[in-house]
Amino acid sequence: MNPIWASNRGWALTIRKRVLCLFGLLAVMSPLVGCRSTPPPFPPDAAAVVDIVESLGFDWTLSEEDTVSYPDGRVTFSLYGEGYPEALIGCSGPQEAKAMQLFFEMPLLPEKPRFAWEDWEDHFSLAEQLYGGFSDEGELYRAFSAQEIPESVDLSRMHTWRAELPSARCTVSWRTERTGTAGGQGPSEGWTGRLSMTILEAEDLPQVPEDGSQS
Repeated sequence: MNPIWASNRGWALTIRKRVLCLFGLLAVMSPLVGCRSTPPPFPPDAAAVVDIVESLGFDWTLSEEDTVSYPDGRVTFSLYGEGYPEALIGCSGPQEAKAMQLFFEMPLLPEKPRFAWEDWEDHFSLAEQLYGGFSDEGELYRAFSAQEIPESVDLSRMHTWRAELPSARCTVSWRTERTGTAGGQGPSEGWTGRLSMTILEAEDLPQVPEDGSQS
């Protein structure tokens, strides 16, 4: 097994645990959240995810093996590009406060990636279409792309932006990470960038550490 593929698969499993942790918090908060009519249906099914991914031009394949549905309606989708996990999407169940988390990973690069909002515009469109309920197309991207990118954002630590919209509260986080084979040797050595989005309509945004720990 490619060591980077194995490492990234472990990352996906860690992120899935983080998604479930967030939804556990939301389950407690659900009675406090009013009901809203928000087409399209939420959570989306696998066919809807594939349709939106393809319409945006992403060359990703939905993994049936890593698509998990839970008895309470929660669901997670994993999407792969060239054997690597490039996106993980987690959605709350229909009886919980409406919430979605998305995690994106860049392909391995030889140099540290620089963050730019425009590089992620289609990813914001994906989140917006899957979540639904926004007032107009591009609202989510505009809310974040208008925010400043500090010089420190490309250091190897997480940076987070927040936005409050009429239909949702959102956070976006970015970090870069050095990764590679044991000893730092071989063609699989390089840099990756990871972007995460959290979208929910609950009044308070639960704080969950980036690595899924509870420290």
